[in-house]
Amino acid sequence: MASMDALSESAEMMIKNINELASNGERVRTSDLSAKTELKPASVTEMIQRLGEIGLVDYEPYHGVHLTKQGQHVADVIEHRFNILQRFLTDVLGVEKEEAAEVACRMEHILTRDVESRLTSFLGATQGKSSDLFCHQVNIDSESDPDFLPLTNFREGKTG
Repeated sequence: MASMDALSESAEMMIKNINELASNGERVRTSDLSAKTELKPASVTEMIQRLGEIGLVDYEPYHGVHLTKQGQHVADVIEHRFNILQRFLTDVLGVEKEEAAEVACRMEHILTRDVESRLTSFLGATQGKSSDLFCHQVNIDSESDPDFLPLTNFREGKTG
């Protein structure tokens, strides 16, 4: 699988758009992606083929595309980054929600893992309450750790 750092902003946006258009694991038509992204169908197909070569999507011509497990992980990371950035911009800096969404969408592609982690910790601490948004810190390395327990196993205020 390709590292998140190796993906271009346009590749990340294509993954994000596939994830947004997908419902119940169904394949997304390239024509729908073309309409959503305002890209030519040939450009969409070319990007999807590149994402397929690195294992992030499964593409079948005339049948559409869906995210692989690795592709879904990337989509989850992008969504998490967007959510924490938007929340920081609105709740901490007081930016209007519409502008915050626009800015977060641009920033999500350059956010480092360290800054993402620090923002998550900061926002969790300043909000003083549990939130699914912040209990979903995505880390694929933790899946192989037998001592890993998801945060959803703990009640608010508990440690583990």
